[in-house]
Amino acid sequence: MHLFHVFLILLYSFVAQGTDESSAKELPDCSKAPKPSDVDEGKTFRELFIVSTLDGKITALDPKAHGNLVWSHETGPGGLLSSSLSKLEMHNRGQRVRLVPSLDGLL
Repeated sequence: MHLFHVFLILLYSFVAQGTDESSAKELPDCSKAPKPSDVDEGKTFRELFIVSTLDGKITALDPKAHGNLVWSHETGPGGLLSSSLSKLEMHNRGQRVRLVPSLDGLL
């Protein structure tokens, strides 16, 4: 039994070392983004609207271009946030109504 545990530890160490971190997707490096003071030097920058959805995506939208998608990134297994909005019950003319959010922003 002791040998089995040693084998598991060695196997785990091998798998952990074998993961390739360079293949992981990364968010854009915001420290390299132009600063407002750089505009005077001819560099451009724009404001972005950052959206985090319950399914774990982070998306940047351009508010000056009708909300066009600039970039999107999936953060990995599972969502970033949880919500109790699906448990929200309202009353409409005496009847209970339950709002259930969807991942596309509609109810």
